[in-house]
Amino acid sequence: MMEESVCPVCERQSLTPDCDNCPQCDADLTCFQALEQLHTEQVVPTVQESTEKIVPPNRSGVKGIVYPWFFGAVLVLAAVSFIMGRFERRLAEMDNTIVAAINVQGLQQDVSISRIRINKLQINYDASISRMEKGVRDNGVEIKRIDADLISLKGELEKRFEAVFPKEKEDTFLYYARKTDTLWGVARRFYGKGKYYPFIMEQNPHLAIRDSIVGSRMKLISDSDPVMLANMYSRKTEWKNGTLLWKYVVQANDTRDSIYDRFIVPGTSGQVFFDADVKSIPFETIKIILH
Repeated sequence: MMEESVCPVCERQSLTPDCDNCPQCDADLTCFQALEQLHTEQVVPTVQESTEKIVPPNRSGVKGIVYPWFFGAVLVLAAVSFIMGRFERRLAEMDNTIVAAINVQGLQQDVSISRIRINKLQINYDASISRMEKGVRDNGVEIKRIDADLISLKGELEKRFEAVFPKEKEDTFLYYARKTDTLWGVARRFYGKGKYYPFIMEQNPHLAIRDSIVGSRMKLISDSDPVMLANMYSRKTEWKNGTLLWKYVVQANDTRDSIYDRFIVPGTSGQVFFDADVKSIPFETIKIILH
């Protein structure tokens, strides 16, 4: 059975004789074993050395005693230096470990700060998404409201248009004016009364009162209802200050000058509009003087 030893530095037990370094403090055990062997040789003399002590020592004997002690001291110093070097390296390793731990702690703080910033960014991102979604919903509501307004406006315009132009029937036909035709005569022939000629002008925007209609193509309604025409004429006309006015609805392509050119009657005062500051706004009603 191998004899176990104890580390002289950290006093760790159960070390085998063939162990060169202490597994706990990394001390060089071979150095201590050499010192211990040297000390044993000096303390326990052999029988021959006991016999030689009877003889008075000479100079060579003194040298034999001094040299081993000198080498022993050198070995002790070497062992101490080696152990101190080991300790210094261990201290350096501990310093490096402490520095690494400090660096790791700093990295952990940086990671914590980064996580806080990421959480703030996530909160801001979620808030932005919520605002965008709310904006989209609000825009959707606004678009629906605008669509409803457009539908309502379209219906209103259609009603106003139908009030001006009677709906075309399947018996609508094209008439080419003859050499002796006038707007008054055509209205009296097909609509029953010549005063209904403004209906023909509104149905045919290319016609003008002062121009000759000979050869002109116009759209007319055959078999028109006299009652319907009478009611429409009463709604479209108005007497004001002894002047007969026609309620004309401005069309998309109309201008003030184009309306004036269509309704001016040669030989009159040249006044067409009842209101001097009238403006040609599409689908607005303006009052025109009928002569």
